[in-house]
Amino acid sequence: MHAVASLNGGGALLKLHTAGGKIQLQYLDAQVAYRQSLQEEQKQRLAERLSDYGLTQISLPPLAAPPGNPPPAFFPNDFKDDWFDSTKKRMEVIFMGSIHEDEEEFKRRLTYAPPADYPLLARKAGVHGLVVLQVRLKVDGSVYVEKVLKGEPSLVDAATFAVQKWRGKPEQVAGKNVEVLSTVSFNFSLPK
Repeated sequence: MHAVASLNGGGALLKLHTAGGKIQLQYLDAQVAYRQSLQEEQKQRLAERLSDYGLTQISLPPLAAPPGNPPPAFFPNDFKDDWFDSTKKRMEVIFMGSIHEDEEEFKRRLTYAPPADYPLLARKAGVHGLVVLQVRLKVDGSVYVEKVLKGEPSLVDAATFAVQKWRGKPEQVAGKNVEVLSTVSFNFSLPK
């Protein structure tokens, strides 16, 4: 006797096969199933939240591209990520003109990144602390500081000067370079 059944205990779908009284478990693509279940839960929460405020969900027609340069065309294999991450990147490029990465991912893009020099005057004055900058890797590979998020002014100047020397490899979408936005941290600490 040969039987096939599916089992879903709230997680990824398990497929059960029995042959000769033995059960064999085959683990199907857990990430896809998990992501789909999270998306369904999110849709339900949004629908509940909307109904709490007396609102109903509507479907909007697709947005027309703004005049000027059209966004780059996207193909499923443009990104080496799963479909959710690639869709997220597509939306970021279309609406923001760049993608956002965390600091560690961003630092892996850098091809030249000399460290910041601790200003001698600040060191002698005992000025220390964390500097956090919002930076943008432009399509030509240069990096510039978009915004200072935290830090003492003398230390911010040293960190900004270092970032201006950085070079990196921008994201590629449909064969075109795309800007990358991130935050970077510099920890200026005095020797103990």
